[in-house]
Amino acid sequence: MEGQTYLFYCVGVGLLSAFQFGYTTAVVNAPEQAMTNCALGSVWVNPMARLPTCFAMDDWSWGAFVSGFLFAGIVGGLAGGHLAARFGRRRILLFSNIPNIIGALLIGLAPSIGSLIAGRVFQGLGMGVGTVVLPLYIAELAPTHLRGTLGSCNQLIIMLGVLVSQAFGIAWSVPHRWRWLFLYQALPGLVQLALLPSTVESPRWLASNGFINEARIATQRLRGPGVDVDEELFGVSSRVDSHHHHHHNDVVATEGAAATATTTTAAAAAASPRESWNDDYGDQDEVPVTLQQVFARPNLCRPVVYAFILQLAQQGSGINAAIFFSTRIFSSKFTAETAVKLSLLTSVVNVVMTIVTLPLIEKQGRRTLLLASSIGMGMCSLMLAVSSFGGFDSAALMVFTLMTFTGSYGLGLGSIPWLIFPEIVPARATAAASGLCTAINWAGAALVGLVLPSAIGAVGYNIFFFFAACMGAMIVFVLRVLPETKGRTPEELQATVFNIR
Repeated sequence: MEGQTYLFYCVGVGLLSAFQFGYTTAVVNAPEQAMTNCALGSVWVNPMARLPTCFAMDDWSWGAFVSGFLFAGIVGGLAGGHLAARFGRRRILLFSNIPNIIGALLIGLAPSIGSLIAGRVFQGLGMGVGTVVLPLYIAELAPTHLRGTLGSCNQLIIMLGVLVSQAFGIAWSVPHRWRWLFLYQALPGLVQLALLPSTVESPRWLASNGFINEARIATQRLRGPGVDVDEELFGVSSRVDSHHHHHHNDVVATEGAAATATTTTAAAAAASPRESWNDDYGDQDEVPVTLQQVFARPNLCRPVVYAFILQLAQQGSGINAAIFFSTRIFSSKFTAETAVKLSLLTSVVNVVMTIVTLPLIEKQGRRTLLLASSIGMGMCSLMLAVSSFGGFDSAALMVFTLMTFTGSYGLGLGSIPWLIFPEIVPARATAAASGLCTAINWAGAALVGLVLPSAIGAVGYNIFFFFAACMGAMIVFVLRVLPETKGRTPEELQATVFNIR
């Protein structure tokens, strides 16, 4: 298997991490009543153990169960970038499945609340790492003309995982079945463990770590036989065309060919592949820098700050209020059974809108979709808050607004913050910046998961005024600050927009 078919296969195997993340994030939405209302059942009995059908949890206990996954994800996110930079994208994706599987078993067979929370913590650690590594892996496998579409597939599969968890929740959110919702979380991880060894490592990571020959072989498999991969392999810059033949000869010397170096540069290339890559192709693949070094250099700091703002905006949109608690929100107007089905419908809307976005992201551009997404979510948040505050909220308005809210998220804010990150942040800064970006994202989600149940109880849906304000700030940022990245290579963007050469 070679060429585009193999590229899609490698991306597809990696996207199992996105499916796990979506499923695990939303799986707690539907079974809350079945897990916490002990009047619904007595004891679930199986041949191996006698396990309780429910656990008496108040809002704060349930918030701790939901957000334990997310707080642990902060730790995993901070570690993920450094691990991926040192050991490679594929290897770290592979090992991130181990805590995911352990966590699924701990929750599915939990005898106590402590075991439930411990399982979520294990899953958070593994998926925190995975959410850092997967966008980098996809972006570094994809050619420029497919990078936006394939990068958006990450969000599409996350939302597909959310949808599947909601669909399973309809059938299994009862006292004797809810444990299966969590046990099935182990399946995608087991499949990915089996398939990842048949994929390739990121060519960019291989090349930046001195494995030039391995990078060429990996790129050739991804692009197909007969395709000249040297220009892509060595980066698209103004120096590539004029020095391409010289670089090719240097790499041959590096790989041990019997050639005599005629210049100091060629001799250095023969002695050190890593130095050849750095010296000849610019700064983008230098030794990774620390976060402190990033903030000390304005040209590196600016794109990283932009990436941070996009992650804050994603969480400030309030999307996790819908993902974690849509069933609870709908339950204020509908029966429990109807609320679960409406939550499933919101996930369907999100998946459909994410699919609609795939062909648009390379046609309309990142900024246009981000702007439309932010306006849509801001207006919906304002409608929810104003209708609640004014006392004229209705069941129909709630359904319409939440559907439009989640659909607007799928239009841009779901996928584009992760897609833009490797486009604007230099490779040498990704280890430090990706970990912190992911930690910011997970911290925002964790705060929502922990605080929102009590906040809704205290102030009702007025909390959506806050989300509307965040979207207002995001609209200003997109219009005034954020550059368009459509159709431009990371090297070109970093050189022309941020003066990183």
